[in-house]
Amino acid sequence: MRLYTILSTCILCLSLSLPAYSSEEKVRPQFYLGGKFMLGSADLSVGKYTNIANPSGAAKDGKIAQYATQIRWGGGATLGVKIPIIPLIAVRTELEYLHGRAAKTFSHGGETKLGFNTNNLFFNTYVDFISLHTYIKPYISVGIGVGFNELKYTPASIDIGTSTASPINCIAQAGIGTYILLGNIGLDLNIRYLYNGAIKKTYINSGGDATRTFKASPHMVEGLISILIFI
Repeated sequence: MRLYTILSTCILCLSLSLPAYSSEEKVRPQFYLGGKFMLGSADLSVGKYTNIANPSGAAKDGKIAQYATQIRWGGGATLGVKIPIIPLIAVRTELEYLHGRAAKTFSHGGETKLGFNTNNLFFNTYVDFISLHTYIKPYISVGIGVGFNELKYTPASIDIGTSTASPINCIAQAGIGTYILLGNIGLDLNIRYLYNGAIKKTYINSGGDATRTFKASPHMVEGLISILIFI
């Protein structure tokens, strides 16, 4: 009898500490929209300037292979719906558009510029784990989509013309985060891994006697800050 009383008391205390839900809140979907700011990284590289007649020889005009990790930044918008499943778990699905950009100037053997732009469309799914404080909601996320990329190579002044790689890639993301809900406004903090697909092209110089390959790594990390408005 004494053990039963102790267990009953513990269960009652736990029940009182968990967030309360009405039957309407358990089943009512909530639509939301929001804006996003992104800050991340991008690995950009240019290969050595190779003589077509002697590809294994020394780099033409002293231009060697160079690599750099650059800051990538941008923003976008999202539209989604939140569907409560059980009192402590909700699922969100959303459509996301995100634009990002990065740039690097390589100076060895003359200034060579590489500009990188992305326009990504995602279909994302989030699983929200509601904490004891109902306004703090940690989550995990996954998403797939399509990326419209542009990697533009501008050679040093000794050459003319530019070269652009514009692939359309299948992309994917996975991340963790939390959002703080105050009324109908949510402040969302998210970090995620992004697979952006292969982006690579070979530039042929104006004389037609040398080539150089430029590329952006498909593997990226993004940090996002979003403002969500639940309707």
